[in-house]
Amino acid sequence: MALDGDEGKAQPESPAADSRELEEVSERVAELLLQRSDSRQITVSAHYARPTPPAAELARIEALLPGATDRFLRMAEKQQDHAHAMERVVLKTNRWTVRIDQLLRGLGLFAGFAIGIVTVVAGMVTTLSDHPIAGSFIGTGGVAMLAAVFVYGARRDAKAPPHVGAKTGD
Repeated sequence: MALDGDEGKAQPESPAADSRELEEVSERVAELLLQRSDSRQITVSAHYARPTPPAAELARIEALLPGATDRFLRMAEKQQDHAHAMERVVLKTNRWTVRIDQLLRGLGLFAGFAIGIVTVVAGMVTTLSDHPIAGSFIGTGGVAMLAAVFVYGARRDAKAPPHVGAKTGD
């Protein structure tokens, strides 16, 4: 076995070496159990980072349980199909989220434009009806509030992370 320098964990040199080592450990445990007079239960297990065990281990399992290799491969294929289906769902959800966000931003711009026009017209009407100070406050106050909202929104958007799949300036 080779030692991984960063983690200090033993890494198998090859699947065959891993299988041989597992057999040696199992044989040694069996010998130790036969030497002891009291009975104890010892469990030996192996964990694989891939969906199926190494080829040598598959051959041993197939000899003990015919058809196991086919079941392992079917299980791995089903797991891969499930992972692909979940990725498609996430991508579809992200696409809809971006579309809805774009629609809401467009509606917000339209509403802001409409409010700006209404405040300017209301200010002009108030000014023309012999209330110039109130008219100027209504007209400029409404536009100033909209400008503040846009500046606040722009700053908030600059701090927010970009959407997955959103177009960038590349």
